[in-house]
Order: sequence, then C-alpha cells, then structure tokens
Amino acid sequence: MKKNIVTSDNFFSPSACAERLKRVRNLANLTRKELCEKSGININTLKGWEIGRYGGLTKRGAEKIVKHLAKAGVQCTPEWLLFKIGSDPKLTPNFEELRDSSEQIANQASREESNEEQKIIRELLFFREHYKNSVDYLIMDNAMMPVYQKGEYVAGIKRTKYFDALIGYDCIVQTADGTILLRALHPGRKAGFYNLISHNLQATTIEPVIYDAILVSAAPVIWHRKKNPA
Repeated sequence: MKKNIVTSDNFFSPSACAERLKRVRNLANLTRKELCEKSGININTLKGWEIGRYGGLTKRGAEKIVKHLAKAGVQCTPEWLLFKIGSDPKLTPNFEELRDSSEQIANQASREESNEEQKIIRELLFFREHYKNSVDYLIMDNAMMPVYQKGEYVAGIKRTKYFDALIGYDCIVQTADGTILLRALHPGRKAGFYNLISHNLQATTIEPVIYDAILVSAAPVIWHRKKNPA
C-alpha cells in the first residue's frame, strides 16, 4: 500500500481526523455502537466525527476515545488522532494477559506524555501552521545516526521539482513507489534519478541505500527537534 506525504492543510482537516478515527476504531475491532457504549459518547456525535461534520473530532472526544481504545488493546494518543503527530496506533502486546489491568493501560499514554513531548508537539504544530507545504517525519530507525536519532522529529518544505538543487542535503523524500524516508540526496547514474544514502554504515534498516530512485517530492530538513538525554 502506498504512503502519501501530507501537508499541513489536510493534517488538520476534519476529514483527515475522521479517517484516522475510523482506522483506529477498526483496529480495535469495535463498532460505533460498541465504542459509544463503552465511552459514553453519543452515537450521532461519533458519526459526525467519522464524516468530519461540524468541525470534526474535538480534543475532549479524542481523549475519551484513546482511553477506551486502550481497554480494547490499542495504543494511541490524542495527538495522533487530532494532528497525526507521533507513532501510528498499535495493538498492545499480550493484551489478553493484561485484560484485567485495562485501566492501567488506559492511563499509560497520559503518564508517558512529558512536558518536553508537549513542547515538541506545539513546535511542530507551529511549523505546520506557518509553512503551507510543510512535511514532517518521525524517525523510526537508526539509518541516519548519529545526527538523527530514533524518536526525533524533522521537518522541511516540500518541493516537487528541481531536486538537483538539493543534492548533498538531508531530505524527507517520497519515491515513486510511495516510500517516505529521511536520507541524504545524491545523484543517480542517470539524469532524473537519485541515490538515497544513510549516514550510518552499520544501519540495521532493510535498505540503508537506495540507488536510482525516482522522486515524487523532497524536503530538505530545516527543523530538527532533539530530545534531552534521559
């Protein structure tokens, strides 16, 4: 399944929130009725959120939904539902063994949200709001160490042509097959093709180097948020 780079315009749209809400409800294997019964949300309100009506999902609604998704074995955050910030939702490992501790699971996300993470979210939202063609990316592997660590955010301004001007830069790129990743941009063997190079020679990612890629877009990194060491 191909992935798409999303700009700040449709990250915030009610329809984008609606699609994320439906996706995570399906991941939890819950019908609208079941989710409403467990969370106390009015079913017509949920229907409105899932079609992006009347401004779409609210912060309070997202917090309620996240709490009850945790009880169904799905880890998610309000920030992902509202803004697509952070890791994608995932099933809680060994959830069947933890069913009796569902309330602890429900509260886990809020306990882990540190002040620093909240600051990162605000900074990223500010970046999205002020750059029309913004692209951001959560680093999920060690391919670009030591400059970029797993769990850090980078962002840039997307361009869809004149990629030669970005050679030598670290870029968030989207290739013709839909892959999105952070790599250093280098010229390929033919005009219009590009090599995508990782900084880390010992990277454990599947493709630390991609040769002769065709690019749909590229965004040179102009914002990089590191976390303070623990």
